[in-house]
Amino acid sequence: MESARKKRSGGILPKFAMLAAGMSLTQWLKVLLESGGIERKHWLRALWISTLTIAYAPLRFLEQVKFGKKIRNTEIKHPPIFIIGHWRSGTSYLHRLIAQDKNLGYASAIQISFNSEFYLTTDRFIKALVGDQLYSEAAAAPLEDEYAILHASPYSYYLGLYFPRRTYDLFKKFVLFERVDKQTRKRWKQVYLRILKKLTFSSNGKRLVLKNPMNTGRINLLLEMFPDAKFIHIYRNPYSVYCSMRRLHTSKAHTNFMQSFSDEEREDVIISMYRELMQSYLIQKEAIPSGNLVELKYEYFVNNQMEELERIYEELGLPAFSQAKEAFKTLVDNEKKIDRSRGYELSEKNIERIRQHWQFAFDEWGYELPESIQVTK
Repeated sequence: MESARKKRSGGILPKFAMLAAGMSLTQWLKVLLESGGIERKHWLRALWISTLTIAYAPLRFLEQVKFGKKIRNTEIKHPPIFIIGHWRSGTSYLHRLIAQDKNLGYASAIQISFNSEFYLTTDRFIKALVGDQLYSEAAAAPLEDEYAILHASPYSYYLGLYFPRRTYDLFKKFVLFERVDKQTRKRWKQVYLRILKKLTFSSNGKRLVLKNPMNTGRINLLLEMFPDAKFIHIYRNPYSVYCSMRRLHTSKAHTNFMQSFSDEEREDVIISMYRELMQSYLIQKEAIPSGNLVELKYEYFVNNQMEELERIYEELGLPAFSQAKEAFKTLVDNEKKIDRSRGYELSEKNIERIRQHWQFAFDEWGYELPESIQVTK
């Protein structure tokens, strides 16, 4: 019975994690109107999210009544630590590793997966629904906070998970903030500040460590909110990033689509967004105060994790590395037992295209084509 329950529960979290339900019905309807059209075969999916948006409204209201004032009055005393870097560069694992430090708070899978707009109110219900074991595992697993922005507002890049034709436009608007007015920029900051205050409240005032690849292009915006914020940027061989992104797009990314999106369109998005995101990072990082940025090379980090963790703590002036050292080492040792080798292939044509558009990254970080990638005609 327990194993069957766990199996059922294990399927619940991923189904709800990326649902764009939680914002107001008015906001959701506006998103639909601006979506560029929903294909007929996906109408039921749109109806399902619309129904959830209506059903969630009382829960959002109840959470606001019970906790709204407490959240508003919560002070973020410790500037957050932002883990940034392009998708598929090691940000998720780095986040999970640093979150082993019990002095830090984070957005957990249990808070984000069902809906981050009312997790304080429904916590007991969720625990009863999924069971103690899965609840504990999900509570201990950090998750990126962009999903919380998706739940709370129409200002998340992750709306592209539903409307892929808008992916590049959403990237320009809500990652680089190049196509929005001052009012939208202000509203995004208000939404994000509320999310971080809520996480701080639920973490009993601990400093937050947050992972969000989109924040790689939002450094100036984050510094407006938290002038003394800490940043950890992890970067990886661009060829490996490209291969991993392409595999991700072909295996998972289409599961919530309400529009068709061709392989050629996906390739164009991968190429354009890496170039613009990383170029934006190289410009914006100059605004980070001295001592508040650590940069990690993924390939060195995975082979020298404890050494690099200690460097992070030293350079950012974070306390209590010695207290968390054993927890770090336990996770590092466990991860070493897992075979994460991947076989990638790249055509000569793709290699040339990557070089053409991403040459600045090869110049900046000194990468060459890895021997592990097989070159095809």
